[in-house]
Amino acid sequence: MRPPKFIVEIAKACASTPKRDSRNRFKVGAAIYDKKKLISFGANDSGRCLRSYNRKCVRTPGEVHAEVMAIIGARQDLRGCAIVVVRVNKKGDLRIARPCSFCLSYLESVGLREIYYSTSEGRIEKLIG
Repeated sequence: MRPPKFIVEIAKACASTPKRDSRNRFKVGAAIYDKKKLISFGANDSGRCLRSYNRKCVRTPGEVHAEVMAIIGARQDLRGCAIVVVRVNKKGDLRIARPCSFCLSYLESVGLREIYYSTSEGRIEKLIG
């Protein structure tokens, strides 16, 4: 089953939203949903104080990935939910956004049943589930 189109659009909007800090190299957004209900969303964030996050969530100093931001924003049990991760270029076209190995293991540890990501060909591919 493919993610609903509106979920993909929300993830794209998160990635495209200008941040208060321009150090983000890539525009990546993520949306967590259950069936057709949006649970949470997030975008790459390099301007946050990392002390407010669980150390397990932080891959590199000064950077929190979109997937982790979406999980932090959910504030609920995510077992059985799904996530869509997208990256957009300056034109708004989809680019590859396959979760890194750290994020992938974190997504699995919180119990997400399906993980989707964008490809450079403009498609949404299923990684797990």
